[in-house]
Amino acid sequence: MAPSLIKGSTDLIGFVDDGHPSSVTLEGSHFTANGHPILTDVPSNIIATPSTDKATNTVGCYVGFDAEETKSRHVVSLGKLRGIKFMSIFRFKVWWTTHWVGDKGSDMGAFIRDLKETFKSIEYVYVWHALCGYWGGIRPHVPGMPESRVIAPKLSPGLQMTMEDLAVDKIVNNGVGLVPPEMVQQMYEGLHSHLQSVGIDGVKMDVIHLLEMLCEDYGGRVELAKAYYNAITESVRKHFKGNGVIASMEHCNDFMFLGTEAISLGRVGDDFWCTDPSGDPNGTFWLQGCHMVHCAYNSLWMGNFIHPDWDMFQSTHPCAEFHAASRAISGGPIYVSDSVGQHNFRLLKSLVLPDGSILRCDFYALPTRDCLFVDPLHDGKTMLKLWNLNKFTGVLGAFNCQGGGWCRQARRNKCASEFSHVVSGTINPNDIEWTNGKKQISIEGVQVFAVYMFQEKKLVLLKSWEQVEISLEPFNFQLLTVSPVKLLSNQIQFAPIGLVNMLNTGGAIRSLDFNNETNSVRIGVRGTGEMRSFTSEKPKACLIDGEEVPFTYEEHMVVVQVPWSTSSDLSVIDYQF
Repeated sequence: MAPSLIKGSTDLIGFVDDGHPSSVTLEGSHFTANGHPILTDVPSNIIATPSTDKATNTVGCYVGFDAEETKSRHVVSLGKLRGIKFMSIFRFKVWWTTHWVGDKGSDMGAFIRDLKETFKSIEYVYVWHALCGYWGGIRPHVPGMPESRVIAPKLSPGLQMTMEDLAVDKIVNNGVGLVPPEMVQQMYEGLHSHLQSVGIDGVKMDVIHLLEMLCEDYGGRVELAKAYYNAITESVRKHFKGNGVIASMEHCNDFMFLGTEAISLGRVGDDFWCTDPSGDPNGTFWLQGCHMVHCAYNSLWMGNFIHPDWDMFQSTHPCAEFHAASRAISGGPIYVSDSVGQHNFRLLKSLVLPDGSILRCDFYALPTRDCLFVDPLHDGKTMLKLWNLNKFTGVLGAFNCQGGGWCRQARRNKCASEFSHVVSGTINPNDIEWTNGKKQISIEGVQVFAVYMFQEKKLVLLKSWEQVEISLEPFNFQLLTVSPVKLLSNQIQFAPIGLVNMLNTGGAIRSLDFNNETNSVRIGVRGTGEMRSFTSEKPKACLIDGEEVPFTYEEHMVVVQVPWSTSSDLSVIDYQF
């Protein structure tokens, strides 16, 4: 039977059993394991509820607590540990906890509904799962689950010689509960149908590379991969609108050729490592450069058949702005893994609009041509340069990533501090591949470009072959919005820049019309903040949504403040000359 559900009842203290033996119990103020006390002085608000899983001989209990007030973060003592030698102590982070269980509780569906109703900008909620179910697959002999068999993964000689990975080592040592290919559709149908029924809109599918290590008894890599990817494709089409799935740890040939029928978005780099898992304190910095370089160069190949995802970052990390700048122009999704209450809202507001949407580039970021055969991690002189396209402007990003990377001898990424110093380089408008994006930008007849430098908030005019030199400290960046200058009939030069409070400044410009009869320019802007445009002469008037507004004219830039548009997606700005 379940414990009493009367809020605040002291009868909740202790463990209520229905006759099944348990190895862990709460008896008064003592937690015991097989009758031996392990924790004493357990507070009275701690609750233990028996596990109902009878699939194995190992049984325990669920531990929760009662709280007097609702907060986003609770710190709760479970008792005191005295005179016991221990192997490890775990610190638990709980997103949501309550002792209101049973018929008084709410399920995942209610939680998802609460999220979407409380936070109106949340349109989609995805959940994580591994390709084989979990890291170690599916436990055999679990009621309601398809049968599985524990298999010892076998790494290819190439993988064994390349790198060591803690996660892979644990999987190899413990084995994987693999659902056979003829039953894998049953596994995905059961998992995805339940998720859909509670309001989940998609999944992030991880640990995809593991499949090739488990194939020996199932016809080889190709046959096993075909069965799994066909099952995924069928399930995603049925439950998640065709392609509601993100791929992760999918850098294996089988996925590239067989898994991309339904999966259109995938990680192109390693995890975001906020610190070095090997313990190097400098990894807080040099690993961030590795992350950007790997994502950029992998996109050269992977971007041809899957949309690149540059993974998450933390907005309070020492290199948060470095990461944010790359995500702003990556062309992929932007998401953060901040701890609760630990947020840099100033930085986040330069990425995200008030409605939760972002100013995403029309293409995906790639290295510039002069970066293709150099080493922006180890040569001590090359900065990583990225290009991308917005609807009417190009964007360049320059990043000093020098200071660490792959070491063949150690078979892992290592610090290379001797290369971490100021680097200098040049940029010019031709660094942008204007005709190579999904939506090309014509620069035919363009004689000059307006180049806005985000860090200095400065504008320079460059012809296509002219260059500007920039220097960057380690793990610093520069973003440059490059806008072709057009001529009105009265020979006035004009080029839109965008919202300069946003990292992807030019992404705010969603429509652009030149009227030579009235010598005016109309721009549709998405977002709010400081809008700048280059003009060779001061305009007579500026209007937003038909109403004249104040503006300033400084260093050949017209500056207007754009309010957040509540009536439509765009604010319409008219420049009259």
